[in-house]
Amino acid sequence: MDDVGWHGTRSSQTAAGAVVDSVTTLSFFLTSKQVTWTKQGWEYAVAKPGTYTVTANKIVIQFSYFPYTHYLEGTYDPTTKKITGTFREERAAIRNAPPAYKVGTTSGVFELIQK
Repeated sequence: MDDVGWHGTRSSQTAAGAVVDSVTTLSFFLTSKQVTWTKQGWEYAVAKPGTYTVTANKIVIQFSYFPYTHYLEGTYDPTTKKITGTFREERAAIRNAPPAYKVGTTSGVFELIQK
């Protein structure tokens, strides 16, 4: 592993209220330009490594493991050691989906804190 790790939250607003899930661990790997995470929110598939790009203090992270695609775009603040920004989660249609699975897109904000 190439960094000390991160943790944080993703939150979105729905008609029923706010939804928050925890990102319990997020790790960047400098050599491979991959990123891994574990998060609280239930998912139908096991997470696979994603990719990231950094330009100055802007960071873009993408995870793609069927039927999910996650995009996180944020800004790193070296004073607070936080990355804050927006996210989008896309859920594709699948056959025989479990009842908890909902096709569609969720978007909101995220905050990651360096451990």
